[in-house]
Amino acid sequence: MWLLASVRSYFNNSLKRHSFENFVELQYFVSGFEVRMKMDTSCHNSIINKLIWQQMGEPELTHSSRLRKSALGSVPIKGEFNAKITLAEEEYVLPIQVADNETARSLLGRRWIPTLLNINWNTFFNNRTITRLSQICRRTQLKLRADAMRYRSNLLYINLVIEKTEMKMLLDTGATASIIGKLHWEALGKPDLHPSYMLITQFLSLVNITPKSSTAIKKIQLPLLVATSEKIPSILGANWFEALPLDFNTIFAGMTFAKEIKEETVTQPEEKTVDPIETVGSSATPAAKKIRRVHLKG
Repeated sequence: MWLLASVRSYFNNSLKRHSFENFVELQYFVSGFEVRMKMDTSCHNSIINKLIWQQMGEPELTHSSRLRKSALGSVPIKGEFNAKITLAEEEYVLPIQVADNETARSLLGRRWIPTLLNINWNTFFNNRTITRLSQICRRTQLKLRADAMRYRSNLLYINLVIEKTEMKMLLDTGATASIIGKLHWEALGKPDLHPSYMLITQFLSLVNITPKSSTAIKKIQLPLLVATSEKIPSILGANWFEALPLDFNTIFAGMTFAKEIKEETVTQPEEKTVDPIETVGSSATPAAKKIRRVHLKG
């Protein structure tokens, strides 16, 4: 019993050390009203709930009958309006959706990112500070912004090699923890799993990752959750960001867009990992890694 408790404590502490739930939240002034928004690269549109919209004085909305889909069900959209956004003493005018309920979380989606390319996202994710980039390609920014206003942006993926197996993972700043499904865990050779503190039905183990860049190679041991569900995508969540040499500025500048606007789909993996998903566990072993080639910092 003591040994089991020690093992559980060891792996739970490992997950907590690499978890920073508030790490991806930004404080904005939306139409003069202070709003704390979670940056979520798994969704396209930014959103606030009806209660916040009412507190703002109910700005006029353009009609929208679309439903916003998430892991927890569909969220009806009341409408959309162009809001004056203030961040780090800079003002922007950007579209924001209003959920037709009072509980939806305020999220900053991919559609705003091109307008905010002057923000140094590396210092934000690594140090929780907002600074500006000294130089950005204005032409690239204007084109990305125009595309973001017209088309639906594509999801962002990072290629990793874990346990000598190449894996394409969804970069999700809205996910607290990195997670893979049962099939991917089996493809990794079924590494040993340990109970997770997040749910009795969830388990955790440590995975060894070796990111590669032109200047440095080092092994990193990180926690990875494994779900029994075979449908859940492989998600690179916020608890890995600090340890991996991700260049968010380059990743965001390389955004692509679909030709047609499709119905919004929002993945909220952090709630998947603590909700109806029955998790098998998480995995461990060395991994040689390659993170989107050009997106690695030395």
